[in-house]
Amino acid sequence: MDRVDQEAPILSCAHCGVGLRVDPGTRDARCRHCGASTALSERMREQARTYRERVEAELDRMGLVEAISQSAASGVLDRLVERHIHVFLVLVVMRSALALAPAESLAWLSRSIAAGVLYVGLALCVGLFWLGLKRALRTVRLEGDEPLVTPTAGAIAPTDQQADLAQARASRTRVREHGEDARRRTVELLARILWNLPLMIPAYVAILVAGSFGRAMPELRLPLLAGGVGLSALLLGGSVVLDRRGARKSRHRTALEGLASCYGTRMREDGTRAAVTWLDAHWAASTPEGALEIAKSSEGSPVVRRSVSLHHRDVAVLVMLAHAPHVQRLDVFLASYVPGRTRRADLPAADELRAAGFRLTLGPAGLHLLYPSSDARFCDPEAAIWMLERAVYVLHQTASVRAAS
Repeated sequence: MDRVDQEAPILSCAHCGVGLRVDPGTRDARCRHCGASTALSERMREQARTYRERVEAELDRMGLVEAISQSAASGVLDRLVERHIHVFLVLVVMRSALALAPAESLAWLSRSIAAGVLYVGLALCVGLFWLGLKRALRTVRLEGDEPLVTPTAGAIAPTDQQADLAQARASRTRVREHGEDARRRTVELLARILWNLPLMIPAYVAILVAGSFGRAMPELRLPLLAGGVGLSALLLGGSVVLDRRGARKSRHRTALEGLASCYGTRMREDGTRAAVTWLDAHWAASTPEGALEIAKSSEGSPVVRRSVSLHHRDVAVLVMLAHAPHVQRLDVFLASYVPGRTRRADLPAADELRAAGFRLTLGPAGLHLLYPSSDARFCDPEAAIWMLERAVYVLHQTASVRAAS
């Protein structure tokens, strides 16, 4: 069934419940999981078209400061920085080479060409960063990288839910401030730069050697400079490849990326910040104890938390996997606000979830599932759909009981 009471349309596969992307240019939506097609009503297509036009207009009016702010909140900025940081370091080395190389080691024409390449490269890097920022924001809003529900959705909620949402947001202030701490994120960025600085050693050694022995061997000055910078660039490229291969080997990351791909959304590396944003928008209750633990272990190991937000059977869902020596847990939130909802779930579906190892907590905000392990088995799409089908059934049945009473 479809629902059109949000800014962006929400549609779920009638067969398996997986959230579908609504394209106003098509008359049906195809499920990425089971392959079934679901017809789109004209009302839903019109809503999707209106939402797309609104987002496009917003992006056209958006200035640099606002774009950076929104991209930081959505995780887009972190991804772009990761992509451009190595190019920036190469440009820094090139600039150092030009500044430190003896004047006689490069002809005027060669120096001018090198300077031109440097500044053109810097301009291209800045331009691509800005264009990539706008394009990534558009993808997040329109192409399914993020759930098609914004934090402003709470503004159209019933009065009771608005009050509960406001109280719940206040309870997460400390975690939110941690996620938005500009100083901490600046330190993390500087740490990434410092981590890569040793890869610049060949370039700087080549500059020093060319400057020291350039008079005795003038014909080797340019090859030395080019070789040192080239070797550093090669090492940086290898570092990027190894980092990405290492990230792909993480079973947690692989499992969550598979789940996100199935639902047409995106796995967030900044899981704590992404979770707080989702909870502020949907979860009208305080966060269960330990779900957003941010303290480091006694050995200084931070909590690695990744998250995926999606829709299943039109219910907003947050899947959050945390792993550290002192924190290992899978949290699943299903938001469905029903004031006075019973906290008991004496249903066969709830018993199945408990038998699988989950702890269930029902409340007015919805249903919270806790699996006390960072085992990613329930992030596999088939297992996740099995889990969510039963969880949504529990939500609907407890809502029905409340309405009947």
